[in-house]
Amino acid sequence: MLVLVIGPQLEFVPYGDWRVGVPGRDAAVTLDHLRHSPNCSSAKARARAVGLRTALHFARCSAGIGGAVGWSSSAGRIHKENDVERRGILKAILSALAATWGSQRAAPADRLQAAQAGVPQTKHIRLYVEMDIAPARERELLDLFHNQFVSEAVKHAGYIRVKMLKRRSILQGTAPATHNYRFELEFESEELRQKWIASPGHARVWPPVEATMTTTKNYPVVLYDEI
Repeated sequence: MLVLVIGPQLEFVPYGDWRVGVPGRDAAVTLDHLRHSPNCSSAKARARAVGLRTALHFARCSAGIGGAVGWSSSAGRIHKENDVERRGILKAILSALAATWGSQRAAPADRLQAAQAGVPQTKHIRLYVEMDIAPARERELLDLFHNQFVSEAVKHAGYIRVKMLKRRSILQGTAPATHNYRFELEFESEELRQKWIASPGHARVWPPVEATMTTTKNYPVVLYDEI
């Protein structure tokens, strides 16, 4: 029996292009991961006593890239007319690495200077909508939210994340018994959120979500600033 194994055909696609071809929920989760995941940070590596240092990391990356380019050339994977072009490619890669390394080293000082000078940092806004959803309409709400609302929201400038929460229990104090769902939306600024809600896309996807609520007028909507 002959088994033919074909390796994966991978290519880089900008997030803005990639999200168009995937479900809205997947696009939102991926964007949240890209913005907030610390899995590749050098700070995390140092905190876990791995011994990573930026300068050492840069040196090893440089050596690794040099070896990879050299091997690819000798193995015929890179077809160039002469070694000058190969050295030019390697030089460009190393220069880019050096620039990135330098900017990373300078970034903390720049942020400190900005803070000392009173330069405002980016602060997001968060919108909360308290919703009363009848049991018979819960599935409809979730289908509209995950398959229509999210996929439209992620396309707009300033979008950070959106979540739909279902209340489990009241641990302290009181809350309206009928408010069993909470809609949470985070945007880079209120100005960009206003552009989003004025868009044809919002006019298309929000009213069906709103229609699943028992109370469709004067329901609680609260806007918060991140501080």
